[in-house]
Amino acid sequence: MTRHTSTVRCPIRCALAFAAVFLGLASCSTPQPGTPTTTRPAIAPVVTSKQIPTLHRQWLNLAYANHSDAEKLDLYRPAHRPAHPGLPGLVIYVHGGAWLAGHGDKANWVSQTFVNFLLSAGYAAASANYRLSDEAHFPAQIQDVKTAVRWLRAHARQYGYNPDKIAAFGDSAGGQLVALLGTSQGVPALEGGSLGYPRVSSGIKAAIVLYPDINLLAEQTWLSQNPACTRKYLNPDLPSSAASKYLGAPVQTVPARARAADPITYLAPGRPLPKFLIAHGTHDCTVPYQGSVEFYRALVKTAGPSAAELILEQGASHFNPPTEVNFDFTELEEPGIKLLRETMGPG
Repeated sequence: MTRHTSTVRCPIRCALAFAAVFLGLASCSTPQPGTPTTTRPAIAPVVTSKQIPTLHRQWLNLAYANHSDAEKLDLYRPAHRPAHPGLPGLVIYVHGGAWLAGHGDKANWVSQTFVNFLLSAGYAAASANYRLSDEAHFPAQIQDVKTAVRWLRAHARQYGYNPDKIAAFGDSAGGQLVALLGTSQGVPALEGGSLGYPRVSSGIKAAIVLYPDINLLAEQTWLSQNPACTRKYLNPDLPSSAASKYLGAPVQTVPARARAADPITYLAPGRPLPKFLIAHGTHDCTVPYQGSVEFYRALVKTAGPSAAELILEQGASHFNPPTEVNFDFTELEEPGIKLLRETMGPG
């Protein structure tokens, strides 16, 4: 593994363990869009499960907008934080899955594993769904994510977390969306203000992005240049590719749309930015690692060496491949919690 705060390097270790899925149901009423609530924290039963063993309160399938049935999120808050009085910070998790139906969900075992990691560190967590490419194309996905952040900020007092301490965490397609969320604060075309809470900020304090799609126009070239990926990757420029379905047309035929989906496009001096932690495997033949390197360099060039940290896991591939060296999530625990503590305080 190579870690860059600017020039720091360290070796790779590989370990990963996940458990099974849990199902639960909960509901609560929400206020009308447009006005942040100041009501007392909502009460929910204290629950635990095999997949989320940390004691917590949960509210499931909360609608953050009403344009699509996909616009729902699950919200979790630690049940006990005796060492840290006051409201916890919140981390919103954005799932991966190539922006494709059936490949990712806010309540699947991957999502709930990450939620438990955040809860066990003392942070509140939200896991959000968003419109997928079989329903809508870019920019619908980032508009949904930004709306979810605004809804969560507007309802912070009702559910018991700090509206001024919100971060985001995403992997793969979710990593691309979290990266875009972080770099495009206030860009009208991406905010989706008509979906709700247009006067509430979608800004975040920190962004943790795992193997994100960056610069869709360059992905085919980068994959072809990686010797580890020879005869092992699907051409992302094909009309049938996930990236083409996300954009609504073959990638190379819509360069302006592809650039609009690129988080680097919005980097500019003076635009608010969260602090970034970026991680990628150098043998990733699904999403090229070179995009993360380019993103890291662009962040540092725009906002200085403290703007981002890059972790390259040497020899690691994308999430959970059947025959390759898996991406090592345990390597991210320490730097991930360190980033959240630096930007939002202790969990």
